[in-house]
Amino acid sequence: TRDSTTRHLLTLLEEIDDDNSGEISTEELMEAMKKEHILNYFEALQLETDDIQGLVELLDIDGSGTIDIVEFVDGLQNLKGTARSIDVHIIMKQNKMIME
Repeated sequence: TRDSTTRHLLTLLEEIDDDNSGEISTEELMEAMKKEHILNYFEALQLETDDIQGLVELLDIDGSGTIDIVEFVDGLQNLKGTARSIDVHIIMKQNKMIME
């Protein structure tokens, strides 16, 4: 269920957020992906982890350079199971930024 997924994602965010800032940096996410259970969780969500920088840019809606709680939970829930369309989402975001 969505509530269960949200709880799991919040727990995951807490673990990835090494400096306890409430936000995840690219570096924190890259470091976290070295942990097998975190990598497995992303794989269970059917999210490719080959392009961490691209994933951070995609989830970073406000352009702050980090992913906050809302961006992380909402973003991963929206992308869940759409591993093959992540590149499409990145292109759509880039196009939106160009149009603004």
